[in-house]
Amino acid sequence: MACTLIFPATFVTLDYIISILPLGLGTSLTLAPSQFYNEPLLQIAAVTGIWGIEFLVLWAAPVINALWEHGFDVRRARGPVTVYAAVLVGVLIYGGLRLVIERPQAPTVRVAGVIVAHAQNYWDVWLDRGTPRDQVQAASPEMQALEDDLFAQSEQAVHSGAKIIFWSEGAAVITPEHKADFFKRAQDFAREHQVYLMPAYLLLRYGDTSGFNGLTLITPQGEIAYEYEKSMSWYATTSDGQLHSIETPYGRLSSVICFDLDFPALVRQASEQHVDIMLVPAFDTYLTRLYHTEVGLPRAVENGFSIMRMVNEGTSMAVDHRGHVLASQDFFTTKLRLMFADLPTRGTRTLYGQVGDWFAWLSILLTAGLLGVATLRRTPTLNN
Repeated sequence: MACTLIFPATFVTLDYIISILPLGLGTSLTLAPSQFYNEPLLQIAAVTGIWGIEFLVLWAAPVINALWEHGFDVRRARGPVTVYAAVLVGVLIYGGLRLVIERPQAPTVRVAGVIVAHAQNYWDVWLDRGTPRDQVQAASPEMQALEDDLFAQSEQAVHSGAKIIFWSEGAAVITPEHKADFFKRAQDFAREHQVYLMPAYLLLRYGDTSGFNGLTLITPQGEIAYEYEKSMSWYATTSDGQLHSIETPYGRLSSVICFDLDFPALVRQASEQHVDIMLVPAFDTYLTRLYHTEVGLPRAVENGFSIMRMVNEGTSMAVDHRGHVLASQDFFTTKLRLMFADLPTRGTRTLYGQVGDWFAWLSILLTAGLLGVATLRRTPTLNN
């Protein structure tokens, strides 16, 4: 029986170590996202994080192998088969009950996500070349048109009843000299329409290979609630890795940017702040359009809050705290990329949100213990 635990425990141990190392990979290589649409199984993430899901998926392999070795005679392999079946059934029963018991009861708020396609890849054409001032300033009309389109779609969202509006990652591209005017326009918009507006933007720095990839949450009073810079970035960042949140009539709001969502330890700060809704501007690619969204959304179940991830060149999605999909949009098949979701204004507390990666550490201890026992039981080799 114990031998069937070595493979899943070791795999989870390695994946967890990869997720916390400064390699910039996070949980993007884990198997758990493959079960994203298996809602009953997904619920165990509220207790164990995604590590419990991955462990169960991987545990099936050595159990099936044990059956195979015994000619698929269940009686001869009933130990591992019975234990695995009992655990899996228990997890699915728990998940089914949680889906019913934890059904959102709170009022909802209409949230709008805004995406406008970029005319070019500003990271590649400017940042990677040191942000040349002459090239940037020559494209001022292009950037102004982009900004105007973002505000126009935001106004359309207001007319459709949205109370919270946010943009995809790096949606607006801002020069240093235009920064003050941009924020005044955003603050005036929020005040005039009495909405929470969260513009996401790339603030350029002339002669530099890094810009400020950030967002700002503006209240209906036109005040800046907080500013946040992307923490887990392929470009240099000055982020302190601290998440911010604000209490609103629609629950407590917080936000991270794109790849940040792939790092459970970073996002768990929001659980500690009792966040109800997490807003995530993002920017993906055609090849990662669905996969990358599914990698991050289990954070909703882990931490007990709703997530809305708006993705330029990707798949946008909104889920409640059970991981149940409320809205979805494919950038490549949608002409008007304005997505709405009615999100619950109250989340829930979870064991994982309070305790963290206890199951991953249990897997580490289990791996060490099993390998230690196996080493001690080895028969010494005698030299003739």
